[in-house]
Amino acid sequence: MATNKLQYKGRPVCLRADADTRHERARDWYANYGAHVSTLAAGDVPVQAVEFDWLDEDDHEVVRRLMVEDGELLDFEADELVRLARGVREAAEDVCGSLDAAVEAYRRGDLASVIDWLDSASSTETDCGGDDPATSALASQLLAELPEFDDDERAEVLP
Repeated sequence: MATNKLQYKGRPVCLRADADTRHERARDWYANYGAHVSTLAAGDVPVQAVEFDWLDEDDHEVVRRLMVEDGELLDFEADELVRLARGVREAAEDVCGSLDAAVEAYRRGDLASVIDWLDSASSTETDCGGDDPATSALASQLLAELPEFDDDERAEVLP
């Protein structure tokens, strides 16, 4: 049974009618992520020095490609950058996978699941960067805030 009044981030919400379900993709989330590795000779090298698609390869191959692209990197710096990039890509895929699931739940009209998936995406996103712009953007597209309700109304259930 779905309740007709649920909360997202402490505010009562409902599903918007005909919401825009487009959201950031993993590749874009990765491209927008702000992280770098400080190196001895190359300065601060952004995580995007490791291209998103390179991470389909094993770490050894990615390090090799990276060192060909940037000859100033030392082995341990390239290794560190690849580890960071792989973690960022995994987070991007987790966040965007949760956003995809929120959209599917929206299409089913399942408010509780939309909230659960948005919470999951938000948690991953804030763990990685301190804020959750991709999740917040989709939440504002899928959810409409309702006027505050009291505890008796919160328990109301749809037939």
